[in-house]
Amino acid sequence: METTSTVAGASVQGGGGRLPLVSTPLLVYDHGTFPNNRQAAFRIADRRLFTHALPELTENSFHVTPHGWVLLHDSRSLRTRLWDPRSGRSLAMSAQSRRFQHALPDTEHALPASWRCYLSDAPSAASCVVLLLYMAEPKLLYCRVGDARWAAHEYAIGDVALPPEYAPLEKRVIQQAAAACGKFYFAEAGNLGILEFSPAPEFSHHDYAHAEFPDESNYSRAYVVASGGELFDVQVYLKGFTPEILTVRVHRFDLSGADSDSTRVPIGDSSVALREIADVRSQT
Repeated sequence: METTSTVAGASVQGGGGRLPLVSTPLLVYDHGTFPNNRQAAFRIADRRLFTHALPELTENSFHVTPHGWVLLHDSRSLRTRLWDPRSGRSLAMSAQSRRFQHALPDTEHALPASWRCYLSDAPSAASCVVLLLYMAEPKLLYCRVGDARWAAHEYAIGDVALPPEYAPLEKRVIQQAAAACGKFYFAEAGNLGILEFSPAPEFSHHDYAHAEFPDESNYSRAYVVASGGELFDVQVYLKGFTPEILTVRVHRFDLSGADSDSTRVPIGDSSVALREIADVRSQT
């Protein structure tokens, strides 16, 4: 197996069964395509690009999690497992994955773009829940590490706000989430949505005060991001109603009060990474 690392125009060859990513954080931005099936990863610490062909990713369908672990699914044995590309370590998941298989009815829906995968805790924690969100419909799959099987759940968090002439109503679908303190969080119609498993899925939400729009902005994209066990609200403000980014503001959610509304605390000058935006600098 051959590895190529590139930095400042230089190329280094190497081998091994895992990505040579001895330091984190890192961004994986290319999952590899036929015919070479080589994956690409960018290590933020030293701005180095790695390309590597890994059998774990060429022989299974897979979903990358924000924790860095990858959920692998073998369509032949129907087994699923969590795999760490940095160390090569694996954790077995459910041995009975037919429900998982049935939720992926065709190749198109099995692609990583159709699902997003999250972990509630470190995979070694007994309470860790592996969550798969379907991007096209309000449904999810979940399984605790070591559980006997995957479970499917259809949820209802309201309808998309559209004028009356738009019919039938379109149900809201969670497109992005973050995990902190054993729970999953998502942006829900201007509020903070919460999903926890005790043990069945339970949805709730927190209200919080929203910041005023900056001058020249009429629209924003909201993201909920977790880092270091904390939760952050990222607002990407667009100029007018155009795709042009005017400014980005990042606040930390204060979740210390179990029964009180969530509050947002400015975090100052920090960097965050989003799917649509490679690197944005927060502004308070």
